[in-house]
Amino acid sequence: MKRLKPSFSLLPLLILLACKSTAQWEGQEPIQIVETIDLPVQIQTKQTFDLGNGLYFSNQMEGARLNDALRLNDSLIRVTILPENEPINPSPWYAFKLWSAEPQNFWIEFTYGERGFHRYYPKFSLDGKVFSNMDSSDFFLPKTESGGPKSAFLKVNSQSDTLWIAAQDRMGTEHVEEWKKALLQKDFVEVIPIGKSKAGRPLEVLKIGEADDSEMLMVISMQHPPELTGYLAMQAFMEEIIKDSPEARKFRSKYNLYLMPQMNPDGVANGHWRHNLGGIDLNRDWVNFNQPET
Repeated sequence: MKRLKPSFSLLPLLILLACKSTAQWEGQEPIQIVETIDLPVQIQTKQTFDLGNGLYFSNQMEGARLNDALRLNDSLIRVTILPENEPINPSPWYAFKLWSAEPQNFWIEFTYGERGFHRYYPKFSLDGKVFSNMDSSDFFLPKTESGGPKSAFLKVNSQSDTLWIAAQDRMGTEHVEEWKKALLQKDFVEVIPIGKSKAGRPLEVLKIGEADDSEMLMVISMQHPPELTGYLAMQAFMEEIIKDSPEARKFRSKYNLYLMPQMNPDGVANGHWRHNLGGIDLNRDWVNFNQPET
């Protein structure tokens, strides 16, 4: 029987595999140190916007981000969300509340002054604490050729009761303080004051464990105000560590954890996109230590 001749050569493949087996990764390039001395921050004016027909929007709450609200017509309100300063990561945080004297139906257009794109799916709350996703049939995100959408549209039914709308389901610093108080009920958890933020808010670390500090783990969260998912992952991890299980007790006997659950309280309280009150990305200040939080 005649043997079939392959239609391609294996030689190039063998050469490629040989190169892969001997090549070494050269590692990450040197980190570029950036300047972290204070930059000016644009503080949003806390106010209630009277949009006519008995409709009001407001940013008078902790964690709010709403720089302007304008009625375009009977059925469309445009809100403007701007960053605390620039340059900045273009992923805007937003949070505000609204109400009306009589029930009204209208659309909200989110705009970002060409400084960012709509990133976070809107959530709503009737008490400012428990949030749910808006109905997908009431949310429209225009398609773009490249990059993220520069605007978004949300249909709202307003009433005399306040409606909260936000990029994530937790706003401000209160929920973090409540969680810290719950942790401190454990006899192996203690609070250590370590300083004050740019605005004078207390900076505290929670020490968790019963070890001798020969082995320690530092845990930080929310360097960037909108990054709630990281905060929730940190919470889940910590709540495993404080359990009265054999694994948790063994862990705490060997390691002490030093936890800072909200590293940027000023940024969170002011609804910042990314920076602290000094206008700096705290994740870039681990060399110079110019900001009080780091």
